[in-house]
Amino acid sequence: VIVVNSTIARNAAVAHVAGGIWSRGNLYVANSTVSNNYAEGQGGGILSGGVVRLDYATVQDNISSVAANIGAGEQLESFASIIGPAKTDPLGGQVQPTEKNCRVNGPTTSFGYNFVTDESCGLDNPNDIVGQGDPMLGALRDNGGFGETRLPEPGSPVVDRIPAADCNFGPSSEVLQSKQKLEGLIDDRLALMTKDQRGVSRPQGPACDVGAVELEPTGRPDRYLLTMIILL
Repeated sequence: VIVVNSTIARNAAVAHVAGGIWSRGNLYVANSTVSNNYAEGQGGGILSGGVVRLDYATVQDNISSVAANIGAGEQLESFASIIGPAKTDPLGGQVQPTEKNCRVNGPTTSFGYNFVTDESCGLDNPNDIVGQGDPMLGALRDNGGFGETRLPEPGSPVVDRIPAADCNFGPSSEVLQSKQKLEGLIDDRLALMTKDQRGVSRPQGPACDVGAVELEPTGRPDRYLLTMIILL
């Protein structure tokens, strides 16, 4: 299953698993937002029987009894993605909300620059931020593009986390070049990652942001606007 430039939100799996996305095999999610989904079993946001691979994804505020945001049957691989926090508000039904983001039944591989609100996903690259609080994203709303997104707020720790030289990191290129699955849907598969979910170019400022959307200059802290004025 390949999910690109998409929003998966406000879905419910009552008495079942996988509130947002369910894949029996491997799952690839890029430039996409998975938020506000509900499962009474496992994987409120994402559940895959195989490998879960994330690139510039935002998986936040999903709710489940086990693995609120991500369940992976084999392994988890991630680059420049936001995972968490879990949603724990009581919603009725049979769900017993967990604060743990992930349940991964195999090894994890971090390609760096992830923001994860707890240690349950097993991501441990030196460039990751793990267990250090809220990523400070706005509510799910129309921020341009084809679907609702969660835009980083000014001062968010996910803003300008990725050096410009690393923004286009693409070890998943073999997935995006899968002609059989993507022919006619994406013209330039590798160029896809140079823009965010809405089609906004990366970076917007001195470095790229973590997650599915890039904060544009008008929303950035004053110090960046001042730098731009000085450069002009």
